[in-house]
Amino acid sequence: MVKLFTGSYVRRDLIKPMPDQVAQAAVQLAKEQGRMVFAHVSNAEGLRIAVDSGVDVIAHVPDSTEGTHPLLQEAARRGMWMVPTLDMFAQTGSRSPEFLEPIYEALNVFYEAGGKLLFGTDVGYLPDRSTQGELEALEACGMGTTEVLRMLTTAPAEALGVGSGRLAEGQSADLVVLEHSEVSSASQYAQVKATIRDGQVLWTRGSTRKN
Repeated sequence: MVKLFTGSYVRRDLIKPMPDQVAQAAVQLAKEQGRMVFAHVSNAEGLRIAVDSGVDVIAHVPDSTEGTHPLLQEAARRGMWMVPTLDMFAQTGSRSPEFLEPIYEALNVFYEAGGKLLFGTDVGYLPDRSTQGELEALEACGMGTTEVLRMLTTAPAEALGVGSGRLAEGQSADLVVLEHSEVSSASQYAQVKATIRDGQVLWTRGSTRKN
């Protein structure tokens, strides 16, 4: 995987775009080597460069949203994916509706145009390893339990070309077991009881077992 900063924050009030020719060359080289390309876009210009260059995944909804809606619709038409990371903006920017609502609107513009979504939290950059905040943010944005489940399972399998993301006879036994047998809220996907990899239990709630 290759990640480009087609729109990079130099200061909070200054986003520097990657030159078009650099982005296009990087995408071409990455795809020649069979690698997916993610782009951190930040604003309309960063998004335009990412779309024109043909990246595979938009990493984060642009948080400077002015002028992004037509570009988000074009990205959706081209079959690009997006990892929204809504809670990252709440943690690093502001939890005020004035800040978050335009970001939520931008995500919905992409989604309603047929854009494909992947789940992610930006853990590593953020110290919080919980998925709760992101699940709650997606729910606040209007995403239902079925769409969020798709973001967690079949969508990444499709995007990455690994497995199917489905639980069925003959499929890989890679799964999590939830605390609830019926899920009425997307935030309940954070309530994991056990993690199973290749049929082996790696972790259960209350244990410290790691394989």
